Amino acid sequence: MAPEVDVLTLTYLPLSYLYFLDGLVKIGQTEGLKALWAGTGPSLILVLNPAIVFMTYESLKRRFKGGTLVYFLLGAIAKCVATVITYPLQIVQAKMRVRRIYD
Repeated sequence: MAPEVDVLTLTYLPLSYLYFLDGLVKIGQTEGLKALWAGTGPSLILVLNPAIVFMTYESLKRRFKGGTLVYFLLGAIAKCVATVITYPLQIVQAKMRVRRIYD
């Protein structure tokens, strides 16, 4: 059973799944087993984001002492650094998904 396509927007209409295993079977049948692992590479690399946040935050925390506001700002800075580093990977992942929809 192939997924239905909306001819106006040329996008796939979502299939409904009864339960998790049903979803796995339907995806395997309609898109192939490889589709179950699509985007896994960039997703695994994006696991680095929290590690970068933690490492950056701990490094900043050693250099700057202060109260709650200082630690809040250090956390915000750490998250910004991690996002700037990993954002290109998120773009690659999104483009891979879009390309898969329109191929």
